[in-house]
Formats: sequence, C-alpha cells, structure tokens
Amino acid sequence: MLAALAGWLAYHAMVFQVPVAQGYREAASLAQAHTPPGANVLISAHRDGSFIFNMRADGKRRDIGTRRADKLFVEINIMRQLGIRDRELNQDAILKILNDQNIAVVVAQTGYLADQPSMQQFERLLESGGAFSIVGRVPLRGDLRKDERELVVYARK
Repeated sequence: MLAALAGWLAYHAMVFQVPVAQGYREAASLAQAHTPPGANVLISAHRDGSFIFNMRADGKRRDIGTRRADKLFVEINIMRQLGIRDRELNQDAILKILNDQNIAVVVAQTGYLADQPSMQQFERLLESGGAFSIVGRVPLRGDLRKDERELVVYARK
C-alpha cells in the first residue's frame, strides 16, 4: 500500500507541473519591515496561502499575526467554487474590523474578489489614502491568472 502511494506521488510529480508563483516572499518581507511589534498583517489575494507560508518561513517576526480578508469581509467555503456570500460591509464597518483586528499592514492584490460589494468597499478604503498609504508594490511572476499582476503593500498612517 505504501509503495503504491509513493509510486502515485512520484508519477504525479513527474507528469504534472506544480504552478509557480513568485513575489510573495518579497511582499512578506516588505510587510514585516512595516509592521510594528505585536500588530497584524491582512492579506487579500488569490494565493494568500503562499503569502502566509512566507510570513512564517522567514521566522524573524514571530510577533506578527496574519489575517485573511476573504474570511473577514465575505463568507467563503474553502474556495469560491464551493460558495461565497458577501457580508454587506461599508467602509466604516471594514475600518472597525481592521481596528479590532489590530491590522497595521495590508497586502492586497488589486481586484481580488472584485465582484463582491464588501471587497469593493475594502479596495476603495485602501485607495482613498485616509487610513493607509502605499509603501510598496511587488510584481507577481510565474504561472498565474491574468488578474494576478502585483501585490500592493499598505501601511497604516
């Protein structure tokens, strides 16, 4: 049984190419550089798992927590195809959530879940420059979807 599993995994590793996405390590480093001790970072991107992995893999800033925008602003079941429901949040409600979650830095993929009203409000809040300002842009490279071009890193003012 174990030999069959090992053979199946080896076969898949040779036949199917694993998609590569680059830029998340740079975004994680930039986020860590702008996050005060004990604060949290919010990720809003299709490959948020890659970002979270890089935040943890670095190991230098264990004091930083990471939150996912798609868990705060919409109800999503593992992946979009399994269901999504907007939480109908306005910018004031979103800002309250960001404050309650002690979010100091936001890393956002422009247009992520852009068909959801709460995510539209979130993007408008970031673009307004009232509470957050851009501290960097990280281009994304690799086997990506067309809407995955860059990550914008915002720091709280």
